[in-house]
Amino acid sequence: MTSKSVLKILVLGLLVLGSNWLATAKTTFEDDVLLINCGGFPGQAKRRFRIETGNVHDVRIEISNAPSGPYSVIIQGVDRGVISVDSLGQGEIEYSTNPQAGEHPLNFPFDVGTEVDLSFQGTRLAYSLSNDSACQNAGGSTSSSTSTTTSSTSTSTSLGGSSTTSTTLGGGSSCQAIDNTVSLVNCGAIRGATGTRRVRVHLDCDRDVRYQIKKVPNGNYSVFVTDTDGNLKRGTIKVVSKNQGEIEFDDTPAVNEFPLTFDPFGPVSIVRDATGARVFGYPNCQ
Repeated sequence: MTSKSVLKILVLGLLVLGSNWLATAKTTFEDDVLLINCGGFPGQAKRRFRIETGNVHDVRIEISNAPSGPYSVIIQGVDRGVISVDSLGQGEIEYSTNPQAGEHPLNFPFDVGTEVDLSFQGTRLAYSLSNDSACQNAGGSTSSSTSTTTSSTSTSTSLGGSSTTSTTLGGGSSCQAIDNTVSLVNCGAIRGATGTRRVRVHLDCDRDVRYQIKKVPNGNYSVFVTDTDGNLKRGTIKVVSKNQGEIEFDDTPAVNEFPLTFDPFGPVSIVRDATGARVFGYPNCQ
């Protein structure tokens, strides 16, 4: 075998390895959300959840512009580690089902609806995701409660299938403004179909939610949302042109909007009336 042949084999091998490496690094799903500040706690925390090809799950929790010190990471009520925030107010922790250097094993259940709490020095609840009652008890604000602040901040994140913007105005009593968009999960009934849910909470505490679907056959699609009253049908998306449609609910509905009488962050199922098949779900298709 000539040296030129050996070189060709080596190059081909590197190309194959390179293409496989790129495939394993591809993100197939990403959800990025801000945690709620509890009791006017300074700074910001966010949680990123990714699923990559090969079914690798990855969770990263970041804190920024916060008081330095240890923050206990409580996931579904269980202590899963500590974020050490440095003198610059920065810190993070990452979990993975295929952990690399500096990452922790993700050996516990986790999805987009999993509760996350960050406790400053193990005693004071600083940030929370989904644990509204605990955050309220700490004096914080949720998407449906009010708070009084003395500063003006605006933050925005946009990654993959989700984006969130949060704004708080100084002076007076108001809600924490939230603009959160997530990609609905395609449940396999219609290949290539896409959907989103956008929830907004305004500074005057008015809320609205919009469900939008695309690349679907014309027809009617029932929207089910789970709340304390059960998993009920909340409305119908009518797709009549361009293979797309939407429906919007609002606390103070305008023309072509419907009253918002349920939790806009509740689990979603969108069903095609013609077949009874579930087309979309969020946070999953269960």
